Amino acid sequence: MARVERQCELCVEFNGQTVCRSGAGATDEEARQAAQTAACAMLAFGMAQSIQCDRTVPKTQRCTAS
Repeated sequence: MARVERQCELCVEFNGQTVCRSGAGATDEEARQAAQTAACAMLAFGMAQSIQCDRTVPKTQRCTAS
C-alpha cells in the first residue's frame, strides 16, 4: 500500500454548478486527480460528461503535505 504524502482540495465548476472535494495520494498529481474524480462524481452524468468534467481546469486548488 502506497504511503499518502500529499492532500489536495479543489473546486470544479461544471454544468453551472461548483463542487469542492479533497483527495490524497503519494504525489500532488495523484491527490489532485482523486479530488477531481470525487468532485466530478457529483457534477457529471454519463461517461461523456464524466470525461469532460475530468478535463475541466479547477477553479481553485490547494495541495499540502499530510
